[in-house]
Amino acid sequence: MIASTFLPSNIVHNTDDGLSGVYCFPKPANEKVTFSFVLEEPDYIQLRAYNLTGIEVLASKNRWFPSGKNHIESVISDLPLGIYVYSIQNSRGLFIHN
Repeated sequence: MIASTFLPSNIVHNTDDGLSGVYCFPKPANEKVTFSFVLEEPDYIQLRAYNLTGIEVLASKNRWFPSGKNHIESVISDLPLGIYVYSIQNSRGLFIHN
C-alpha cells in the first residue's frame, strides 16, 4: 500500500489559542486524511500542509467552525507519497505541536 504521513509542525504551540485535541488520521493516509480539533469558542480555521522542503501542498479555505469538536477532511490522492507537516490556525494563534 502506498501512503503518506502527516505530522504536526515543530514550532511551539500557543496554549492560549483556544485550540486543543488536534490530530489527523489515518496514519499513514492514502486517499483522504481527516484533521480533527476542538475549539473553546466558535472561530475561523485555516489548515495548511507542507512537504518537507517547505512548499505548501494543501490549504483549506478560512472557514467558520462552531465550538466543540470539529474536523476537516481533505482528499490527498493527488499528492506524491511522502511525509507532510501540517498546521491549523485560528484568529487567536497557530496550532503547532512541539
